[in-house]
Amino acid sequence: MERSIWIGLGIGVLLVAGGAYYLNQQKQLQQAALPAPLAAPAVSSAPPPDHYPLAEPQAVSSETPLPGLNDSDGPFRDALAKALGLGPVSQFLLPNNLIRRIVATVDALDGPSVPAKVRPLTPIGGAFLVDGSGDGSVISSANAARYRPLVNAVANVDAAAATGVYIRFYPLFQQAYEELGYPGRYFNDRVIHVIDHLRAAPSPDAPVRVVQPEVLYLFADPALEARSGGQKVLARIGTENAEVIKNKLGEIRAAIVSRTARKG
Repeated sequence: MERSIWIGLGIGVLLVAGGAYYLNQQKQLQQAALPAPLAAPAVSSAPPPDHYPLAEPQAVSSETPLPGLNDSDGPFRDALAKALGLGPVSQFLLPNNLIRRIVATVDALDGPSVPAKVRPLTPIGGAFLVDGSGDGSVISSANAARYRPLVNAVANVDAAAATGVYIRFYPLFQQAYEELGYPGRYFNDRVIHVIDHLRAAPSPDAPVRVVQPEVLYLFADPALEARSGGQKVLARIGTENAEVIKNKLGEIRAAIVSRTARKG
């Protein structure tokens, strides 16, 4: 399985939800410095299927101009803390390169994995819990408790307030997305696509069987193991936790779409 994936996307859940879910059968990776910009990925020439242009944000005072992307961590964290509460922001978010980390993670969630260096969240403590052994190994029902504090924080996110922060800082999200290797592409389209991808993840039958061919556990079901990194995280955090995440993603999606010119 992947060592870490961030489930939540962008603001609110996009920022707080989530998961830097660690399988502590391995040593933790060192937090790597994030270059600015990241190395550009391969870019498809196909246009996105849907376009969700954000409406212009309300004018802000000249005393509070939008910072540059390289100087955005402090103002962005302050805005998140005001909208979502200081507790979850301090507890779960890493202090540096947040917008770039979020953009890179969102972009990777429907792929096979999220690189360790772009994780925006602090590690989840405790060991990955498995019942049984060998071919009879299953993810323990007690494993879900490891993720409960983060999931509870997600459940308490105010979707409207979180979306307000996202729209306020959207030009920096767009800049980071273009730096990532997508000139002319619109980041909010990507956000909606990834939210829809995660919400479409089917719930696996419990208990979920796993195998351990080497150090890391893998899903025994080849179809489940072949899912994206984001959908596999939803499969291993427990059905109830996954439903909380998917429901909140639905609220975030609705709040974002309500602020677009597309309105649908």
